[in-house]
This record gives sequence, structure tokens and C-alpha cells, in this order.
Amino acid sequence: MPGPRRRIAFLVCACFLTLPPTPAPADEFDRLGDADLSRPVIQKHARKQAGLNFRELAALPVVLRDARSSLLIVVTDQGNVARLIASPGFRKAPGDPNKLTPTLVVDRFETRDPANRAAPLARGKDAWLFDGFGYDLDAGQVVPVGMGADVRFVASGPDDGRLIPVGKAELFVVDSLPPAPKASADRPSEGRVVRPADYNGSYRLAANGVWSGLLELKVDPEGVVTGNYRSDSGGAPHPVAGKTTGDHGVEFTVTFPRTRQDYNGWLWGEGKNVIAGSVTMINQTFSFVAVREGATASLATLGLKIAPGKPEARALTLDESGENFLIDADPATHPLSDLAELLKADPDASIVVKAPGAIAFERVRRFIQAIEDAGARSVRLAPIDRASP
Repeated sequence: MPGPRRRIAFLVCACFLTLPPTPAPADEFDRLGDADLSRPVIQKHARKQAGLNFRELAALPVVLRDARSSLLIVVTDQGNVARLIASPGFRKAPGDPNKLTPTLVVDRFETRDPANRAAPLARGKDAWLFDGFGYDLDAGQVVPVGMGADVRFVASGPDDGRLIPVGKAELFVVDSLPPAPKASADRPSEGRVVRPADYNGSYRLAANGVWSGLLELKVDPEGVVTGNYRSDSGGAPHPVAGKTTGDHGVEFTVTFPRTRQDYNGWLWGEGKNVIAGSVTMINQTFSFVAVREGATASLATLGLKIAPGKPEARALTLDESGENFLIDADPATHPLSDLAELLKADPDASIVVKAPGAIAFERVRRFIQAIEDAGARSVRLAPIDRASP
């Protein structure tokens, strides 16, 4: 064999006999599932090929970061679009370690309907194609030619092979990545891949069924998170600071006058309207969920009492007489006898009790007991002169 060809074959062989197939990083490959891969976009960023042999595969541009293999696109015989990472390789023949058989390795693939990119039709990885084997990318199966194969591998000698499209299928080499969908200030990006900017927005937050309020998040291009949290129990907004994480999550802290809450959450990929995770305060960890303002889902549809525009925690403020109370921000006073009717309409509400500092604690205790006797399931006491988280 000529010298240059021998060197190419040796490098390919060494790679696949000593290292497992290495797919591109998930964030690079997956984000293309959200990209527009219509025919005009494919034609702009890729070149159509009648087939690719080992030398041509080895010479293709590597457009995915940290990937050892090149990215291909196949428009299947059913019109779906498959992203494909394929590499040339060799397998040792049984009983003869000196004899190598050329193969093609499908390191990774995913097929989607270009008109409905919400979910993949098929996906797979680490499939080996030997001489004459075909691959149905619509179903994700190795199949005989004539049974729905979209691509086929043909060995063309002891050290070379060729990947070719079958039937109506088309094969493209990607020269540059199509642009990813962009998130705007008022709504997240399309698709299921979560990006830092997708966290931008206002959310109704509930933690442990006790704390609730309005959470506002802003994320800069570097993933730095700022914002405010306003408790449903009232008071001034509290600052929020944090960052997005490498696993598509977010970490932020809400700082109160005398304590802090540390949140660790992830945005749901479906719809990108819900953040769920854990919150830690004073070395105790609880669960939380936050629903984007204006989303079709609400905290009520997730099984929580709170819904957009309705506080989960009711603030009941005892007046100095100890015989009347105020409800939330309503200036009208109510006698203690109204407690039963109030909680009958909303028995799952969390009650925050506030009282003037000058009132005797015994009166506060009796007020709390009256609330519990009326059927409240969650009661907590907060000073009247500062907001409770």
C-alpha cells in the first residue's frame, strides 16, 4: 500500500483498537436538536455527498468542540433529519489477530421530525456496521438493505470502506453549526435544551409548603444571576444573587435581614416554565418549586395551594386589644369569631401571625390557639416590624 494511505489506516486503526468511541459533548450535540434543520438551513451549513470513504471521513472538519469525529446529517427516506457522528474503524478477525476488518462506527445519532422537533424519533450510539450492513435511522436499527436502510457501509478493500446513502436518503457533511435558538428577555428559547438565559423571568415560588412569594431572576451572558424575592407575607424585596451551573442548573441565594436561603434548582426542559430543586436554610434542606408568571401551568396544577396572584401564606395581624385581627393588607378589622369561616374557605393556607410588640404574649398565644382550633394546618409567628421569608 502507498505510504500516505498506510499512515491514515494506521492512525484510524490505533484509535479504535485502543479507545472506545467518543461522542461529542452532550451540550454541543444535543443543542442541534433544537436548531432549525430545515432544508435551506442544511444547504447553507452542509454539503451533500454521494458517499464518504475512510480518507474522506478522516479529512472532514470537526465542528463539535472536543469531538474526535465529524458531524454528518442524513435526511432519511421518510424526510426526517438525523444528526450522525460516524468514524472509520477496524476489528480484529477471530483467530487471526493480524487480520483487520474495516468497519464503520456510528458513535452517536439522533433523528427528529423537522416539522415537530419536540422529541426525537430515534436515537442510539456505539453501533458497528460491517460490510453490507445498513442502518435505519428512522427506527434506530441495523437492517438488511432493502428493509428501510437510510445509509449503508461497503468495505472496498482490506483497509478502506465507504458510507453511502440508500434510496431516497441524502447524506450531508456539516461545515459549520447552524445557529441555536436564542432566548429573549421575556420568554425562553425553543426546544428542550436549557440555556442560562432561559432562567430570565418572574416566577411564583413555594418552598416546603411554608414560604411563598414572587421570584425575579436576571441572567447575564456569563451566567451570573441577580434579582429580587418578595415574600407573600409582605415587606420589602430581598436581593437574589447566584450563577447558572454546568449541568444546566441554577444556584442562587436569597438574603434576608437575619438569615439566608440557598437554592439549587433545574429548569424543566419541557416548556421551560418550572424550576424545581432544593433550598437550604439554617442547615436544613427542603424542596421548592417555582412556576413562571404567565405560564399555562400554575402552582395549583402542580398540587400546591398557591396559584399566580394568590398568596399561599395568609398574614393575620392581631390588634392591640387582642380581640380583633387584620387579614393580609386589608385595613378592615375582623373579630376572632371570623376565624372559623376564613379557614373553612381556605383550610390548606399557611398562616403567618403578626402582633404588635407591646401586646402581652398570652394574648398572642390565645390568638394562635384560636387559629389552630379553627382548623389551620400550618401556623407560624413573625415580628410585625419585619418581613418573614
